[in-house]
Amino acid sequence: MSEGFAAPSVVVRPGKLLASGEPVWIRTVLGSCVSLCLCDRVAGVGGMNHFMLAGQGYTQDPQWPARYGIHAMELLINGIYKLGGDRRRLEAMAFGGADVLAVTHSKLSVAHANVAFVREFLNTEKIPLVKSLLGGVQAMRVAMLSTTGAVTVELVSRGAVRRIIDTEERLLSTVHMRSRKYSDPQVTLF
Repeated sequence: MSEGFAAPSVVVRPGKLLASGEPVWIRTVLGSCVSLCLCDRVAGVGGMNHFMLAGQGYTQDPQWPARYGIHAMELLINGIYKLGGDRRRLEAMAFGGADVLAVTHSKLSVAHANVAFVREFLNTEKIPLVKSLLGGVQAMRVAMLSTTGAVTVELVSRGAVRRIIDTEERLLSTVHMRSRKYSDPQVTLF
């Protein structure tokens, strides 16, 4: 990875997240999904989520605890707090939200909704966005060093995009089917 720093590497899959106070490269591959990376450099803690849908949904589904944007944000921020992070020092980096099919660029697309959500969330919470690569039409690989916030981004070739699209479509289909089983309309997040 970059910065000449050797550290273990962990992949964050869609609907998942990781916060760490130990040096670890947190990696993911993004299409229409968005990953928010947060870091408190002073405390040396940081993390990444990988949310699939901007919706305000909540789930107790253990397979995808962070599939919805708002829940992914709460889980990541709380994970960083538990490791000694301070909200006043959080810096955000956001990536993904690509319209990898490059057909419509519709404001109603999942990718557009994910990008709008993460920008609005950070603005509302007054967390500075110090780096971003959001939107566009190209998938990307992202890696973040948890303790420093160092980030690398590699755009994915169009040939590899089909595999990402197939994976996201399969996951979204499964999420929609499982959401009926795990949704609890009486839960209110604040």
